Amino acid sequence: IDGIDTDKDGMRDDVQRWIAIEWGHSPIAVKQLTALAQQYLRTVHYGDSLGKEETRKQFGATVAREAACAFGLETNETQDRDAHRHVRLQVLNTPERVQRASDFDMMFAHTDMPAFEGTASEACGFDVGALAAQEGKRTIASQLRAESIERTKQERLAELERLKKEDPER
Repeated sequence: IDGIDTDKDGMRDDVQRWIAIEWGHSPIAVKQLTALAQQYLRTVHYGDSLGKEETRKQFGATVAREAACAFGLETNETQDRDAHRHVRLQVLNTPERVQRASDFDMMFAHTDMPAFEGTASEACGFDVGALAAQEGKRTIASQLRAESIERTKQERLAELERLKKEDPER
């Protein structure tokens, strides 16, 4: 069920090949899709074999960290091309793999999972912004942060203007 992994790097050869062919032009997309594929491959490998408690204990924090990393690496291109769904389809390409992934996911059903509380760079273990910059791209997360900072700046300026109108001496 795990598939062929000739170089023993934990990534099924067909999935690794697909990522390289479809996304080899984008190092940030390769990192994101590799991280996502590894998550899906883990779900296939373990299924429900460990039981709820052991699965949660072994993988709860890892799942949260890897999800934060994958989200932190998302760009407009990977989102527009629905890369997440496509890598999922590459990994879960048989009914048995789909079932095992579903079984693994059920180990976390009805569970409050703490979110990863660090940055995307901390979650990934490398500088996400620098990787995106090397490609001349921005991640969606960095775009949202920049928009939030700009919105806060505009709100503060508007508040300052309001205060000046109320008290011209300011």
